[in-house]
Amino acid sequence: MPRVNGVYQLLPGVYGVPNEPIASAPYNSQLDDLAKDANDPRPVTAGGTGAQTPGDALTNFGFSAFVKLLVGKASDVLFRTAIGADDAANLTKGILPAGRIADASHGQLSGGNLHAAATGSANGFMSSADKTKLDGFIEKNLTGWVSGRDFTNGTLITTSIPAAAADGDAFLIEIVGNSYGSLVPFDIKIQGYLFGNGIINHGALSSGKKPTEVWLFNAAGFLCCWLPYMEYWQGYTVFASVVGSNVGDRPARNVVTTITNSAKPAGRTKEVSVPITQAALSTGAGFTGPVDILAPSGKALQAITNGADYALYGRSLNSGYGGVLGYNYNATRYGILGYAADYSFYGSGVLFNSGEIRSSTNVVSDGYLWAKNGQIYGSASALVLGTNGSGGNIYLRPNGVGSSGGEFLVTPGGSVQAVGHVYSGSGAAFLHTAGDVYGPTWGGYLSSYLGRFPGLYLGSDYNELYFPVGHTIMCDAAGNPARNGGTSPRLGGDSTLYSGGGSGSYLAGSWRSRGRVDTSTGSCLLQRVA
Repeated sequence: MPRVNGVYQLLPGVYGVPNEPIASAPYNSQLDDLAKDANDPRPVTAGGTGAQTPGDALTNFGFSAFVKLLVGKASDVLFRTAIGADDAANLTKGILPAGRIADASHGQLSGGNLHAAATGSANGFMSSADKTKLDGFIEKNLTGWVSGRDFTNGTLITTSIPAAAADGDAFLIEIVGNSYGSLVPFDIKIQGYLFGNGIINHGALSSGKKPTEVWLFNAAGFLCCWLPYMEYWQGYTVFASVVGSNVGDRPARNVVTTITNSAKPAGRTKEVSVPITQAALSTGAGFTGPVDILAPSGKALQAITNGADYALYGRSLNSGYGGVLGYNYNATRYGILGYAADYSFYGSGVLFNSGEIRSSTNVVSDGYLWAKNGQIYGSASALVLGTNGSGGNIYLRPNGVGSSGGEFLVTPGGSVQAVGHVYSGSGAAFLHTAGDVYGPTWGGYLSSYLGRFPGLYLGSDYNELYFPVGHTIMCDAAGNPARNGGTSPRLGGDSTLYSGGGSGSYLAGSWRSRGRVDTSTGSCLLQRVA
């Protein structure tokens, strides 16, 4: 029975009935049908090919005629021929294995040259000598070596110039870069000679932002240059070269090997601080300073004129500022804006300084030495400190004008006020801050001196326990103390007497007997002594 949509169906009436004989005809027909289905091509939907040949199977699977052609090839050779694998013209990618091109097909390939060496007028292959020269030059050998930015530990420039031997090369290090905040770029040239186990004749010229310091030294056998951190986000381009007469030194090659963010390394030798000359160049336009001039000896800056004018003149375009350094014509008086023969300072304005004004000798004024809102006046016989006439306090402040600690004050009314003691007699006597007086006349403090004299109690409380030193009382049953002997009086049993016994409260202080007045009762005259 044919399959329905690829699904096998049993013949009708093939099933047996329980306890009934099986009919042979339907049973045998079903067996024949199963045998036929097993031998017929199995449909694709039932997991077969539905075909008797590979080509028909490929057709049933949907393959193209070209694929059926390839599958039908009887050998590998025929298969490669069919796909074009035996023709190099059909290759579109990949790398051929080595040795597939023979020397005879394209010149010499076994160690020789296909072309002649290149010359100044003809193209060709590079010679080994030229290749060696080219390998010796990398990009930074021909241009400056660029550092990083913001090297806060300092900028360490290392070169390939040997520096460990006693004598070595003459060198030149050229540094340019951005200074960021100063708005003037760095432009420094540094020279030196490795000679006599040191670095000699070293110096630097700065044509831009002047570095605060430059150092040269040997580190790990090579010449190094070091600059400190000076500006936020600063950076450099450096070209270092050997300066000599060797043909091999031409053209100059950059011998910088590294530029790192580093402090000066440990173990360095031949270290020298490089003196820096600052150049100030102008083409007629105003030069933007400052210009720092440092002369080891002699004049740092000299200006001479034969005209009836100042030797050096300066003016500020900002109101309230300006000034020139100079001296008079015969160099006998020095000062600011020197003029004629009699003045080391001359001017009709105000001498202003935000800091201190100092002199190695006297500060002399023909009139007042004036302080704002106050005056200082001196003569051979007097020194006067005062206000400007409108009245006010005068302060002496040894701890600084802004500190009232240790202050001494004189008021317009003539009162004197001190924070500490007021001394006299070269310090032998003083007025204490608490109001007590101390001095040799009193044998110490005045309060102690006055304490030796009797005091009087003026109160009326019969239960009073605190009496002034020197106060006297009559005390009953005082215990018969010796004359001037000590005792401790109490309040008596009633409001009329003091007693040496009983349970009343003790009087404050120390008391002594000044004599017994009644032998029968032991009454004594007592006096408080402390």
